[in-house]
Amino acid sequence: RKHGGIIKGTVRKVFGDDLAPGEEEEVLLRTATNAWQYAASYDDSKAKLSTWLVSIALNEAKDLIAENRGDYQLVDEEVLALRFCDDDSDEEPTKKEKKEIRDFKQIVSRLPKLQQAIIRADLACYGVAGAERLAELHGTSKNSIYVSRNKARSTIKREMNKLGHFEPQPAKG
Repeated sequence: RKHGGIIKGTVRKVFGDDLAPGEEEEVLLRTATNAWQYAASYDDSKAKLSTWLVSIALNEAKDLIAENRGDYQLVDEEVLALRFCDDDSDEEPTKKEKKEIRDFKQIVSRLPKLQQAIIRADLACYGVAGAERLAELHGTSKNSIYVSRNKARSTIKREMNKLGHFEPQPAKG
């Protein structure tokens, strides 16, 4: 109940008209069932509960659409992430926020393809996308996903710092 709104909202935002009436509820039910079944695998040090649940829901929505439409081709995580990350909120971002978003997107677009895919998948699931699934999707190892994610994050941080988007942290000690 606590996370149903964010789950349904995210599924609606990512899949839009691809889900038929009533299928959002089916996705929510499947998500709850899977969460209950795999509750022991949840690790709060890796992701917030809402992040974990949304990740399950996105996978369930893809599966449900594929099951119900023989001609439907599964959308990969990169496309989902791009659709999800387009901000359509009612609040108008400030000039500074617009510049920050534009610069961030530009930096991500210059990353190697695997790093781009990982960052976009992470954004799509509000945290850290599963390395095993990404490795399978991109034909590489989990370790390669971890290394690529770290390199991408370092590059993004360095480039955003160069553009003056982050406040310098005070020295410790």
